[in-house]
Amino acid sequence: MSWGLAWLLAVFVIFVPPVFALAPLAALLLVSRPGTGREWFWVLAGGLVLALSLAAGTGLAAGFVRAVGVFGAGAFVGLSLWRPDSPLFRRAARSAAAGLVTALVWSSLLGVGWGDVERSIARDMRELLLGQARVAEARSLGEGLAATLRQMADGAPASAAFYPALLALTAMAGMAIGWRCYHRIARAPLGSDGGPFSGFRFSDQAVWLLVAGLAVLLLPPTGLMLFGAPAVTWAGNLLAVMAALYVARGLAIFASASRRAPRRVVAVLGVVAVFLWPFAAGGLVLLGLADSWIDFRRRLESPPTGGMDR
Repeated sequence: MSWGLAWLLAVFVIFVPPVFALAPLAALLLVSRPGTGREWFWVLAGGLVLALSLAAGTGLAAGFVRAVGVFGAGAFVGLSLWRPDSPLFRRAARSAAAGLVTALVWSSLLGVGWGDVERSIARDMRELLLGQARVAEARSLGEGLAATLRQMADGAPASAAFYPALLALTAMAGMAIGWRCYHRIARAPLGSDGGPFSGFRFSDQAVWLLVAGLAVLLLPPTGLMLFGAPAVTWAGNLLAVMAALYVARGLAIFASASRRAPRRVVAVLGVVAVFLWPFAAGGLVLLGLADSWIDFRRRLESPPTGGMDR
């Protein structure tokens, strides 16, 4: 396994619940009949870290995240066994949606609506941020930092409303990383590794999901409730997911185009984008949307004709 992918997996596991990446990785290695020491090491190490992470969290919010991860990983492994050569993003997106919906249905059967989970998430986020603010004050890290953390704690309820979108995006990223690591580790992996990020794309018909989310938000409220939350909550989460996916598609186009540009120019553009990230993100969304009709990468790969055919 390349060091870059190993570091990416390590960072993902440290900052995100390991279930999203390690559960697919360990399960796929097992179904591929591991026979080398490297394969068994990752099965045992991944399984151990996964078991510890599943046993560590307590509370409604942690339980919901675990449920999404376990159900989503199961769906991803099943789809990968059924059609291992199908596009990686399609399998990851369908599995993430299946994991989230299954967790919501399971919670509803237990008498717990999304509103209860959202309040638990908001409470945990608020306590975490307030605790970090107290640490910043105790260590004299600056009053500005402590004030910023308190403001973020006050906005925890609003942020918790978009937690389903964050879970869906995290699940998709974790499954993709787990699949790529599986291909680096397994002696005889299933299917292909998914190709380079510069080739990332999804169905052009996904734009209708964006239209549907906007329609629900802009039309008069109907009072429709889904899993204990109004329809506008789910429309907002759908828009957040689609915006992030179009940003990723725009980045893939930029990555493909940057191969022809000098590295210094690419580095300068990257630094500028960090400082002007709202404008950069908006531009990438528009670039990803426009790609549905223009297909920039096909045009970039098309050889010049010299101005006229002979």
